[in-house]
Amino acid sequence: MVKQIAELRGPNKRFWEVTLREATPAILVAGAATEEELDTICTELRAVAEDETILVMLARVTQVWAGLGSRSNS
Repeated sequence: MVKQIAELRGPNKRFWEVTLREATPAILVAGAATEEELDTICTELRAVAEDETILVMLARVTQVWAGLGSRSNS
């Protein structure tokens, strides 16, 4: 079974806005964007979160676990 997070309403829909706000200090230090640019993007993300006609989804993430067992070189 594959589950993918999708939100049409509710606080979880603000995931991307909250994530960007948390990353803002590091982005500013790196010089990757200005505070004004980040504020503009966060405002747009908030508008998306408040619009119940827009479905927000997180990217599907796959994870694989593997281990090295004994190998025979025959």
